[in-house]
Amino acid sequence: MKNNDDIPTTDTTEIKRLINRVKQGELDQGDAQLIEKLLNILLTIVSLLQRKHTSIRRMKVVANVCFPVYRHLVQLSADGKLFHIDDTRVRILSYYREDKDRSEKERRATHTSGFVVKDEGDHKIALYVSGRRHAGENLDDVLERRSPSLPTPIKMSDAAAVNGKKRAQTIDANCLAHGRGKFKELEEIFPVECGQVMDAIRKVYWYDYQTKGMSDQERLEYHQKHSGPVMRELREWIEGEFRETIRVVPKELAVL
Repeated sequence: MKNNDDIPTTDTTEIKRLINRVKQGELDQGDAQLIEKLLNILLTIVSLLQRKHTSIRRMKVVANVCFPVYRHLVQLSADGKLFHIDDTRVRILSYYREDKDRSEKERRATHTSGFVVKDEGDHKIALYVSGRRHAGENLDDVLERRSPSLPTPIKMSDAAAVNGKKRAQTIDANCLAHGRGKFKELEEIFPVECGQVMDAIRKVYWYDYQTKGMSDQERLEYHQKHSGPVMRELREWIEGEFRETIRVVPKELAVL
């Protein structure tokens, strides 16, 4: 139990002496004050435990009321048109006890998967799922409830492999902001190369700004016309840089 200012304290040496006197039947009037102090400590602990258990019961009542709302939000999310997903680390105390019985090959890390889902009416729903599975796997559970008549949804995430661990069919879109951030980190070391990439992304951002107020289809066609050539040119430049690196650097080192 963590320290709590509400709990009175006493010297453990005095308690040990009192226990020995109790065993030997040598209690006297002088021990009454210490016994009273110990009783106050016990009563305070009992009171704190009762308050804790009351809080837990109240939390359960609230959770039981909210759970049907959560299930309905999951069902609504399943029919969304766009899913932004990502993971962050989380500590789940009960899993630490489970880890003692898990083999080294079994998963031990725990994550909170965050989903921001946009539906056909452009309403947004935020969902959070904590456990050992990654965002891509948790997305499967949501999309299992999807109406089969709906078109394939878009999944937006960074390019981490764990975001692609899924059974459901999605149109995968990788996040430009994450990609740009990596080049920004290396800008001081490779200013020319990173500048080439960030300049291309800057153009795409500008084109996206121009799509404000457009429908999804209009926005798609606009990006295909304007952003498409920029990204194709960038890809050709990157592939050329890789070929040049492999030609200049010994193959064994290039692989490393």
